[in-house]
Amino acid sequence: MSKSLRIALTYDSKADQIARGCTEEEASAYASTVLIDSVTQSLRRLGHDVIDVSHVRNLARRLVAGEGEDWDMVFNLCEGVSGNAKEVQVPALLEAYQIPYTFSDAACLALAADKAKTKIILQYHNIPTSPFFLVPYLELTNTANEPTRLTELLKSILQKSGLELSEANPLFIKPSLEGGSNGIDHKNKLTSFRGLLDKVAYMHTRFPKQDLLVEKFADGREFTAAIIGTGSKARVLGVLEFLRIRPTPASEANPGLDSGASTSAEDDVDFATYKVKSVATAEFFEIVNVTHEDSDEVREVARIGLATFQALGGRDLGRIDIRSIGRGDKAQPQVLEINAITGLRPDNSHVPILAEQEGLTYDELIADIVSQTMQRSGRQ
Repeated sequence: MSKSLRIALTYDSKADQIARGCTEEEASAYASTVLIDSVTQSLRRLGHDVIDVSHVRNLARRLVAGEGEDWDMVFNLCEGVSGNAKEVQVPALLEAYQIPYTFSDAACLALAADKAKTKIILQYHNIPTSPFFLVPYLELTNTANEPTRLTELLKSILQKSGLELSEANPLFIKPSLEGGSNGIDHKNKLTSFRGLLDKVAYMHTRFPKQDLLVEKFADGREFTAAIIGTGSKARVLGVLEFLRIRPTPASEANPGLDSGASTSAEDDVDFATYKVKSVATAEFFEIVNVTHEDSDEVREVARIGLATFQALGGRDLGRIDIRSIGRGDKAQPQVLEINAITGLRPDNSHVPILAEQEGLTYDELIADIVSQTMQRSGRQ
């Protein structure tokens, strides 16, 4: 794009959230200084004027003051800081003021933020996703301090789901509205009803206004599919696989949860936790580009990744997390979740690294996002 644009940059700073009292884990999804600087510098190298707006309250003040009338578009990195649909706040404001912005719209982000609603939509579109059930937080609020009622509630929900829960048929629990692996430790894999009971009680205390999602544990290969484009023009940029070099350490879990959850030796922990993903990914996982692997499994990963992005109305760029049930010829890839606003750190985010491997530089990736936004708005 040769035309110089005035681009407002919106983001929620990780440093600001920690300064306000958030823990590292609670602030894990927010924008680092490296990310903010990288996007800013790239836009400037592309010849654009960047207006640093930062978070939603600053955006609201500037829009009310009429400053948005001078912006050609907004490059939106905001995750939001409050409410169950926090990622929607900035897009909704920009839609009200009719200002073009990058990435998915408010409707898509509201769905993508809720892992359970995402799975319901995937089921409607016949896109494979692990069988699951929900533990509603409103019902937990009424039973949390009554062990007998909580036991009866979970037994009823489990029975209605038709899912088995045993050593041979583990389940996996996670908060329905969190990102960045927040709330995931080595005890989220469940192998007994006692483990389910204890973990539900603990997670309700930690995430009191979120439903808890419990799904069949996918025991096969783990992938992420990067999608670029919008609608019928969307395509698979590439597929990465997460190969375990060594197991996630059992010792890194949150304290205080023992009975019945998967607490065996470190070799038995076969998924990534918050700590591993945020602190020591390279120690435990090798991330491999398998885009060109000649296998039915990878082709299916690419297919359902693209189908998911299109079904939820993703725009510009996104990432679909997928894990298989079974291995080899029996592998059945299942969609875990969609990242409708994906990480863009050039040094460690999956999509920019994959793009570089597929021949697209960081500046070219940023330019493509800007170009798609302007084309969609009719201003280019």
